[in-house]
Formats: sequence, structure tokens, C-alpha cells
Amino acid sequence: MPATRTSDQLDLEEFLAAVRRSRLLTETELERAAAGLPADTRTGRQAAGHLVRVGALTRFQADRLLAGKADGFHLGPYVILEPLGQGKMGRAYTARHRTMNRLVAVEILPPDQSRTAADREAFHREARAAARLAHPNLVTVLDADEVGDRLYLVLEYVDGASLDEVVRAQGPLPVARACEYARQAALGLAHAHEKGMPHGGLSPAAVLVGRPGGKGPAGKPTVKVLNVGLTRLALFAAKTGDLHAAAAAAEYLAPEQLTAADRADPACDLYALGCILYFSLTGRPPRPAGVAAGLLLHQLGEATPVEHLRPDVPPGVAALVRGLMAKDPAARPRSAAEVVGHLTPFAESSLDSSHVDFALPPAAGPGSSGGAGFLSGLHAPDGNPFADLDAAPAAAEGPDSAPPEGRALRRAAGGPGLGVIALAAAIILAVGTAVAVVLRSVAH
Repeated sequence: MPATRTSDQLDLEEFLAAVRRSRLLTETELERAAAGLPADTRTGRQAAGHLVRVGALTRFQADRLLAGKADGFHLGPYVILEPLGQGKMGRAYTARHRTMNRLVAVEILPPDQSRTAADREAFHREARAAARLAHPNLVTVLDADEVGDRLYLVLEYVDGASLDEVVRAQGPLPVARACEYARQAALGLAHAHEKGMPHGGLSPAAVLVGRPGGKGPAGKPTVKVLNVGLTRLALFAAKTGDLHAAAAAAEYLAPEQLTAADRADPACDLYALGCILYFSLTGRPPRPAGVAAGLLLHQLGEATPVEHLRPDVPPGVAALVRGLMAKDPAARPRSAAEVVGHLTPFAESSLDSSHVDFALPPAAGPGSSGGAGFLSGLHAPDGNPFADLDAAPAAAEGPDSAPPEGRALRRAAGGPGLGVIALAAAIILAVGTAVAVVLRSVAH
């Protein structure tokens, strides 16, 4: 079998032929693009760079074409644009619906998650249920389908950063802003809970803050909760996970979830919301992320009172955080709607997204000059032509090597948080015996 040509070996005609085979451009668009190439264009790489600069191709598309991969761009009615990163179910991408011209986020499950009819039915059943949720403070599930042996989930594209990234980049938030973000998240949760669909794995990574330009009512940036209603789907999909990520995720699990990893109810979500508000106000989670130590402290220890770390936190906010993080579910607020009422007097009444310094470059999109591949040194020129769509990417394509905008926005398509319970379950099983022994000793 002849070796795959590298990007430097592809001449102009070979590259244009690959673009034609890819069906990314119509024949008319391709002719127009070829006619607009600079007169000194001789190689495929030069042509790719020009087509990216003029917006005819994204950098990711150009890289795949230069790697000799003219397929893997079309997923049902969606055209793959750019990678967003590695979600807990699979690889996440921005994509555009060919007919509606709508920008979306797509997460593609690896083949081993769709081997049986039962797997596929579980995927479709939960995706259909989640798609029934419609609220401005929830990320909408738009579609779920399969092509060949690949299942994929289509989500509303959110141009913004996760609360986790905002706080880690900027430090503790002003009290009014933290309360506003939590208030909007509580509004979304209240709607989901009314529909009988708790989150079960809420964390700052699953709370998205819109960029300037994506403002909500009254000039406020819209805050959206990601992955509501997909808890069991995450358990179905996340059969393996990163222990470090699981330890961090456990910081936001309610104590009762540590002995029942598949538990998901409104009380668990309210506990997590209290931890998220604590994180927003202090810049740190309530308890350390150590595996055994963190789980034991969830059961036995108390977090440092938020007002001790932030003396400017009003007593009413401190009392709410304390109530939300109560170990006894019955001692927590009765509903997310009640939490909205508590937060409203303390939330910024006209929160302007211009105050939010995302410290991120413009989002990747059609014609983006950001990205990875031959134009910036990532894609390998050989291997499975669909390797870029698999959930187990090559080392060079790991989530931390994604462009900064991909790391920031991948939460919109299943970043940390989607498989949080599945990952934390591994830790719980590993140290569950030790926790039980300690609890019994304390009880006696």
C-alpha cells in the first residue's frame, strides 16, 4: 500500500482534488476559490493557508485535507468545523447544519458505546427526554442520531467560558456577580426539577457564562447549565475515566451520593449549587480534591465558613451557602425556586457582560485562523481517516493540546461534568470501605 503523501508533498492540483472529494465546497465555490488563489501558489499547503484566511475552510478542515483525509467531514446533516476538545462521552466539535446554517456543538461517541441495540436505545431514550427541556438558562439538546456505528449528540452552541475557567482566571467574583450567576443557574435547575430531570453531576465546569455579544435580558450575560437530564447517559457512556478528574468532580457531590453513585435528585443539585456559589466567592472548592481525604471530609468534616474567607459576604448569602451545603438533605432549601428568591436581593440588577474578562481569544469558527494540524503541527498524515472523530485521540490531540478557545468552549459539548458521577464512582468504590469503617467508628 503506498505511503500517504504529507502536506509538503501535496501539489496544488492534488489538494484541490481532495477539497472536491470532501464536498466541503460546491463546485462553484471551489472554482471561485481556485481562481482567487495568489498567482505564486504552487503547493497544497499554500492553497490551504489561503482558503483558511479567506474563510472558505476552517483550519481543522484544511489540516485533515493536507493529511490526505477527504472524508469524515459530514455527520448526517451536519458539517464538522473545528474541534472543541474531549468530552466525557467522546470528541466534541463545532458543526453547522447544512440546511439551516445553524452553528451547533456535536459530541460523537466512540464505537464501543453503541455496540448493542440496548446501548443505542438507552442513548436515544435519554437524549429525547433531555431535549424536552427548554429554558434560557439550560443548554438545549437539539438532536441525537446515529450514522453507521457512530452515535452523536447535538447541543446548543454556547460562545462563552465555564464558571470554573472564569473564576480560575480572575479569582473570587464580586458578591453580587456570584449571586447573579448562581441565581440564573438556579432558574434553570428549577425548570428541570419541575420536569422531573435533576442534573446529578453539577459543577462549575457545567455552568457556562456567555461572552459579550451573547447577552440575556436586561443586558445580563446569560448563564446556562450544561448536561441537565443526561446523567444516566453519562453513566452509560463513561466506562473509563481519569482518576484526577474524578477526584476534582467529587468536590461537588452531595454526601449522600458518595454511597449511591447513581443517585440524582434535586437535593443533590442544591448541595452542588451551594458548593459552586462557595467556589465563586472564595476561588476554591469547599473541600480539598484529594481522593480519600476529600471523600472523608464530605462525610465528616465541615468547610471553612465562607464569611471567614470573604468578610464582605452578607450574612444572608453566608446563611444560604451554609444551608445549601447542609449534610442532611432535609436541612437544605426546599427547591431551586426558593434559592432564586433568596439570591435575588443580593444579585446584580444590571450585570453587564463587559465586566467579564474571559481572557480568551475569539472563538473558533468557520474560517478561524486558530486550530491545530499541519498549519500548526498536529495532525498525523496516516492512520484511520476517521481517527479525528474517535473518543481516544492520539497524544498530540489530547484535550490539553486543543487551542485555547477549544479548551474554553468544549464544556458546551460535554466537557467535565457530563461523566462526573461515572468518574467519581470509581473513586467511591476504591475508598468506600475506608469511609464506611471510619463512619462506623465515629458512630460508636
